[in-house]
Amino acid sequence: MPTINGKLITQGRDCLDTLDTLKQKTTNTMQNFQTLEAQMINLSQQQEQKYAQELNTIKNHLNQLDKRCILLEESISRQLVQFIIVNICSSLFSLFCLWYWFDTPHKPKSQTQLGISYITSNFKSHNS
Repeated sequence: MPTINGKLITQGRDCLDTLDTLKQKTTNTMQNFQTLEAQMINLSQQQEQKYAQELNTIKNHLNQLDKRCILLEESISRQLVQFIIVNICSSLFSLFCLWYWFDTPHKPKSQTQLGISYITSNFKSHNS
């Protein structure tokens, strides 16, 4: 029988034992790989679900913000129209007041007092 470093080698039996252990190690490694692969798939699916939920939440917030922006735009346009109408009306009222002010004759105070005294004197003379 062959020896290495003074030890007896049983080649046939050792080879079979080594082959069996290699098969077991290979099987265990493949099972570990399959387990890790299943865990990775599970984690990736959980991450995808989490990302999908976050995306839906963000979309909902964006929709709400869009609706608020639309309401603000409508409110601003209404207020602008009201402001323009109020400015036009106030301008027209001011123009009317100016027209009335300049259209009516304003007599000086002394002429008004003379006119009043003239009317009162004529009224007294007609009544007597």
